[in-house]
Amino acid sequence: MEISDIFTDRIKSIFLINHLNTMKHYYTLFFLLPLFLSCGPSTSLQSYEGIKEIVINPEEVDSILDLSEVLDDSIEIIPLETYDECLIADVKRVEFYKDKIYVLDETNNGILVFDSRGKYQKRIGKQGNGPGEYAKLWNFTFKGDSILVKEMGGQKYIIYDLNSDFYREVPYDVWHFEVLLLENDTIYQISNYEESKHGNYNLFKFDLRTSEVIASYIPYEEKHKNKSGYGLGRYTSRFGDAATLIYPFNDTIYTVKKDTVYPSYVLHFTSRSLPEDVDVNREDFSRYIRRNKFLKGFEYLQTTERFMLGYYVDYNLFKYFLYDKQTSEYKVGSMAQLSQLGGLNIHYFYTTTTGDLVFLQQAEWLISYWKWAREKCSDMYREKMDNLIASLNEDSNPVLFKVHMKAFYEAEGNEDL
Repeated sequence: MEISDIFTDRIKSIFLINHLNTMKHYYTLFFLLPLFLSCGPSTSLQSYEGIKEIVINPEEVDSILDLSEVLDDSIEIIPLETYDECLIADVKRVEFYKDKIYVLDETNNGILVFDSRGKYQKRIGKQGNGPGEYAKLWNFTFKGDSILVKEMGGQKYIIYDLNSDFYREVPYDVWHFEVLLLENDTIYQISNYEESKHGNYNLFKFDLRTSEVIASYIPYEEKHKNKSGYGLGRYTSRFGDAATLIYPFNDTIYTVKKDTVYPSYVLHFTSRSLPEDVDVNREDFSRYIRRNKFLKGFEYLQTTERFMLGYYVDYNLFKYFLYDKQTSEYKVGSMAQLSQLGGLNIHYFYTTTTGDLVFLQQAEWLISYWKWAREKCSDMYREKMDNLIASLNEDSNPVLFKVHMKAFYEAEGNEDL
């Protein structure tokens, strides 16, 4: 699939950032982290305890990456109900939380809520410029019985109670793309090589009670600011009490926990790696890399207890990647599919905090796909898919597919990827 089919404009504004309380811990980590930001193979990488190296030969890629073999349960198929008030045009984010499905529609600028069967429930918040209203939604996360939404440029969070009309606003002054919540009253603000009076940091810890940054993480060198002209669709993926974190054109995969941040994996390509001495301005940096077919880091990465699933970009095409944390084995394919559903291609996907793989398909595409995939679909799902297709039309809302991915196994099980 072409990048242009999935990523549209990522026009970004830069805001002044006025407060920084530097954390007094992790000095050793701060000293080591610059070694991991965009470096090639080195003694430092290999000697740092806990870091694993992933080496990919980009010239050896399978045509298909079949995910059926890493699934641990039957596939749940959830068509989202279609009404005028809940028509979905352009999905930016989908989350499952407390038996509800939350869909951020970028075109319609709202978060729509469905129950676990896909029945429409309500819309979160209201667009506008008044108290408790948002101008442009960009990101959201959950906090107990509340949902925290981030505006694109309003420099405030709005925390809506999920069970009432109560809300509160929390101002912030750090330009960032995404938020990650691992404890109730603090969040991580994920920046992207943006200029800041705080210094060159890519991650900040923010106290929702005081509206202040209380720690900063992941420093980067001045020369890497040209990467700020390109943003990712998603930077983090959480499983349990930890999350993975990636950045554009960065070969390091970080682990983020409640009180610490550290590099866990480093990705190397055996050929066409991006040179370290590239001197290109931020507006042209990503085009320069694609034009010269260089490789550096992941474009998208999700995690479960046992697996990491994502893709990198090569020749303007996605290459899908599956990594088994238990065996350190990996596979790469030009397409990600489910053979159980007749070779259904998977493009938009994410993993939940409990280890589920969720992917979304447009109704119009599913109807067309089923005409040639039906006979290849397993007997277990053919009738269910027949009934689904019969209930859809080209204007129907997207369909969600949800299935649990395998967890770690006992050593004697000798189960391979």
